[in-house]
Amino acid sequence: RGYGHVPEKNSTNHETMPGRLREAIYPRLRYRFKFTNQLFLFPDAGDRIAFSVNIYGPPMEDVSFVTLVNLFDPHTVDASFAHDGYGRIPGIKNDNNKWNLAGHKARLIRVNREVLETYTALYDNLETPILQARLPNLHCAPFLAESVRILAKMQNRIENFRNRYYSTQLWHETNAPKNGIIRKETCFTENLTEWIVSGPHLFVGNLLYKTPNRICTEKAHYTRLDLTTLPIDYRPRTKYLPDCENYQALIPVTPWKTKASSTYRIGMRVMFGAAGERSLIATVLPPEVGHTNALYSIAFKNVIDLLQVTQGLFTIVVDFLTKISGKTNAHEELWERFPAVPLNTLALSRILGLTCLTQNYADLWNDPKVPRGNLGWSRHDHRLNNEFFESLTTPWSWNSPLRTDYARWQAQIELDVLFAQACGLTLQQLCTMYQMNFPVLQNYEKDTWYDKKGRIIFSDKSGEGILPRKRKARDTSYSIHTPTDNRTHIALGWEEIKTLQEGEISYTFMDDTLPGGPTEKTITCHAPFDRCNREEAYAEAWEFFKREQST
Repeated sequence: RGYGHVPEKNSTNHETMPGRLREAIYPRLRYRFKFTNQLFLFPDAGDRIAFSVNIYGPPMEDVSFVTLVNLFDPHTVDASFAHDGYGRIPGIKNDNNKWNLAGHKARLIRVNREVLETYTALYDNLETPILQARLPNLHCAPFLAESVRILAKMQNRIENFRNRYYSTQLWHETNAPKNGIIRKETCFTENLTEWIVSGPHLFVGNLLYKTPNRICTEKAHYTRLDLTTLPIDYRPRTKYLPDCENYQALIPVTPWKTKASSTYRIGMRVMFGAAGERSLIATVLPPEVGHTNALYSIAFKNVIDLLQVTQGLFTIVVDFLTKISGKTNAHEELWERFPAVPLNTLALSRILGLTCLTQNYADLWNDPKVPRGNLGWSRHDHRLNNEFFESLTTPWSWNSPLRTDYARWQAQIELDVLFAQACGLTLQQLCTMYQMNFPVLQNYEKDTWYDKKGRIIFSDKSGEGILPRKRKARDTSYSIHTPTDNRTHIALGWEEIKTLQEGEISYTFMDDTLPGGPTEKTITCHAPFDRCNREEAYAEAWEFFKREQST
């Protein structure tokens, strides 16, 4: 219709040109080495440009070739073939956060018909010929033997819900303004129906991740939101507004005759990068909001299906499948193949805690059809309030959801574990997914520090925390209050106070994330400070849920 985009379902005709090309190539292929230009081996190309070196021979009756991916320098190829197979398998980045050039024999993956059959089950339709299977970007051979094979055998997938959901990218950022459907305007809105969500608004399990700045013309013109202080009815600025009287009439209708925007929906960023902190970025959208084609929204015929599918979309298990897919767009043919495990009430409690941040989610929180488990946290920590689980049976209020950085991190850890267990994976397989395919997330978590109340005070991730790594002489927005040091309006850096055992650090600034104009705001963090260890938290949660499920 020119103003939006509703993708077609997968075609049953599998004789596609890429598939036919793969079918012709695989019998001839001997070696495939896939590089990314991060070290600028080709200086005129971008650092994220991918390319491969392929070695062919005469066609063979059977398929047998070696693949090696996540390469940045040709020396890694030679080093992997020369390796004896012992020792730790190197990840994508090394301990110094540099691109890993070390080789290892386990990086060499031998592909034959049996392996292609696994790949077909992972990403393709059942009717796809084995020789037309797409190659995932598997970092090392153990993945093939363990995690990928388990996930490929799973029968329950999002595509099983196909007759009960409807997906759309809604308003095209170029065509819709041209056709007078929406217009560019950065502002706060009067109601939900005027809010049009863009990609930067959301992160994993969080629609209120960032707001556009008052002037928003670049990707960097967004500010991270503080969930602990947002008003009960908060909506971030929108970058687009409806621009026609029949705006609501133009919203697509589902097969069950409701507006696509009339219910709670999954909202998922379309574009992603395998090298990012997270690739699959999804949350739950409230009714009435629109969105640009930077997102897919997936409306379900019933709320239970919505939450069942959401269980996996927040986890690194499904994000792992996204990262190794070799794709940069989360189109339907990709996410339809993601696993969907049976409903878990413990997972649903954590999903509600992560997503239901304003009164716009009250109906979801209060829905009597949505089951929830009130088993507490898997670890004992004063920053984790068990009153959250008690609130699951009471009507939604501002205090209902998980608002602190630490509690939200822990909830996502526990979702990862619950989903991995439901898939039949092991703890080691979950940890290996994290070790091998989430180098940026690892780097951030190594240098993200929480105060004793669960707020991030410093992080290597831009926009997180309140302190710079080193003091900036002209920035005197900080105060320090300890038994031996009481100063206000000073410059301060993280490296000066990271070992502080008691006291407070305050940061005063002009906050322009709320309607009504900039207002002065002070954030206070309380010593001592510490980091989180994801693999230790996985192990604790794994044993906790395993023990609870066996009793």
